[in-house]
Amino acid sequence: MSGQVVSENGPNLEGISIRAMESNIGTVTGDDGIFSLMVYENELLRFSGVGIRAVTMRANPATEGLLKVTLKPSPEEIKEVVVNGYQRIEARMATASTFKLNAADILQPGEPSIDRMLQGKVPGLMILNTSGGVNAAPKIRMRGTSTFIGNASPIWVIDGMIRPEPVPLATGELNNIIGGDFNLLGNAVRGLNPYDIESITFLRDAAATAIYGTQAANGVIVIQTKRGKAGPLQISYNTDMSFSARPSYRRMNLMNSEERMNFSKEIIDDGLVKERFTAGFEPESSYEKLLARLYARELTEDQFKAAVQASSSRNTDWFRELFRNAFSMNHSLSVGGGNENTTWYASLGYGRNNGAGKKDGNERYNADIRLNAKLSKRLKLDLHLMAGYSQMEGYYTAVNPMTYAIQASRFMDPHERYAWSLPDVPSGNYIPKPINYNIHDEIANTLNTNASRNASANLQLSYNIGGGLRFEHMSSAISDATDAFRAAFEASSHSGKIRGWNLGEVVPVEVMNRSELNRGGIANFSNMNSLTINTRNSLQFSKYLFKQRDQFDFTVGTEISSRQLKGHLSQEPGYYHDRGKTFYANDFSRRRQSRNQLMDQLDNRLGVYANAAYNYDNRYTVGVTVRSDGSNRFGQYSNSKFLPNFGSSFRWNVTGEKWMKTTRFFNNLGLRASYGTQGNVVTQVGPSLIANFIPGTEEERNLLGRPPLLSKPFHTPICVGKRPINGTSGSMWRYSRTV
Repeated sequence: MSGQVVSENGPNLEGISIRAMESNIGTVTGDDGIFSLMVYENELLRFSGVGIRAVTMRANPATEGLLKVTLKPSPEEIKEVVVNGYQRIEARMATASTFKLNAADILQPGEPSIDRMLQGKVPGLMILNTSGGVNAAPKIRMRGTSTFIGNASPIWVIDGMIRPEPVPLATGELNNIIGGDFNLLGNAVRGLNPYDIESITFLRDAAATAIYGTQAANGVIVIQTKRGKAGPLQISYNTDMSFSARPSYRRMNLMNSEERMNFSKEIIDDGLVKERFTAGFEPESSYEKLLARLYARELTEDQFKAAVQASSSRNTDWFRELFRNAFSMNHSLSVGGGNENTTWYASLGYGRNNGAGKKDGNERYNADIRLNAKLSKRLKLDLHLMAGYSQMEGYYTAVNPMTYAIQASRFMDPHERYAWSLPDVPSGNYIPKPINYNIHDEIANTLNTNASRNASANLQLSYNIGGGLRFEHMSSAISDATDAFRAAFEASSHSGKIRGWNLGEVVPVEVMNRSELNRGGIANFSNMNSLTINTRNSLQFSKYLFKQRDQFDFTVGTEISSRQLKGHLSQEPGYYHDRGKTFYANDFSRRRQSRNQLMDQLDNRLGVYANAAYNYDNRYTVGVTVRSDGSNRFGQYSNSKFLPNFGSSFRWNVTGEKWMKTTRFFNNLGLRASYGTQGNVVTQVGPSLIANFIPGTEEERNLLGRPPLLSKPFHTPICVGKRPINGTSGSMWRYSRTV
């Protein structure tokens, strides 16, 4: 049979689900409301849709032509809701400061990650790109910086799961602890597929974030992912491809080779250079060096002029040497479907993002499976599984192609090795030679890579008890693992500076014995693994009062979470990349350059929260949220373990007033006020006084022959609003001595 579904007002209805109840065959209407279905005679058909009152009717074989079916809107309106990760709040009951972006507002082709796509789209959200590379995670600040210690970025929440950072330390802190350059670790949403996102909600003030307690002093970003829709199988493929041209001198007001050589000649002719080494080392092709060689009779006049002419006409294009025209792509394939009781959604994603730098790039794989089911009239289930893997490659410490391309003179030969820096090794009576440098050799002899893996499982149950009371449960497990490796090979200038001489040079034995890296290169590597388990239970009550004039909502719940983080940070000298990636260093090098830190951190939290909101006549709404948290990071300060955070807010819907209904200037006008407290439990510090061993060779400072100890007896307050919560700071490392 064939037919057409229309609304009672006349327009055709698209996406209406029609299901034959006996044969269990179904279809959906097209954009013209037309449908066609093979059914048994007199079979019962069910017509349903979102926001539409479902109807059933018999398939009458006597019907000729198109069957006209008229549907009416459901008395329960489709209400706009605000999702905060714990609740779905009707828009009129939301009083705190939030901001929402839909999927169409988020996607921005050419950007490698979700956090970068948000730049300039959210009032009060500041995205600071610390680098132009595709791997650099930006700094995110919501309404400024709210904490002095710990991570100052907002937390990410995906479908109710709080996603922790892969490593709970800032990049700068890691670099200070173990050396190296840990700028490729990424953040909590590094591997998320942008095409799986349905919407993002930003919780900005204390009233909005109070339900998160001591986790949200810096704001909350809540991500809702897509779920399946009732109807036949739907297959969707999305791709975006982007091209970025390498930088060019055409848009930069920089000297070419001839201008730079003439400039050097003029300042020397005018007597402005008083000493030869005023500007540091001189490349062999510079005018200053060529003139010095002429005065030293190393060059004849003709040879000098020929060399100056060659340098003046060289015009090395450093952007062409160090950069590329970058092509990036992202692909996403998703399938979904289901019926009125069960829907499912699955997706696979792949991304390859290349930066303009020749070694700047990443590759991402991810998978997503989601199942939503009505197990009974009262019980609903939501099961969500996610997994991702990403690889990143970048530049080693102090290798910055963009800075080099802008600052390097264009008269230099791309393959010229020039004096770069004096060595670090103490030379005594020996006069060391400068360490030579070439940008191409340095890039070829250094390495910086990172691989990350993540998987999560999220189970949510909702049971409608009746009378406006509903019980909700959520349990989740998140596993994160990162492996980072950085190395400067033996032939790199970085290793040469630590070693004290250029590779291949002959130096006295006493200089070799004082060298901290007399053979091989130096490598930094890290391995971090974390497991986060969270469970949450809540009772939610909603009731209309006084003939549905007012509405009262109340929520009370508990939350328990635990995160186990284990890792290893290391720096080792004597690295031979081309000899099986082995290490061979003497005792002196290991004592001076070897660094090893073990991380074993357990963070446990217990939270109790309550939220209440009352709306009067769709005009005045007041909301109150209170949460109290306990954590093993508080230590012995029991008076601070359950000090609550709270938030209160009020909203006046001005357009709901009778005297505003006749105005044409506003279709929606509201005034909001809020007050609350915020705070963080800083996981980087603990309740114990910690002392660390200091690496080095001066064991004689300790009478027992042990390395010296460095204690950390400082006391740091953890602030919640204007009230200090006292906590004791210390080291989190298990490779330490507790005193």
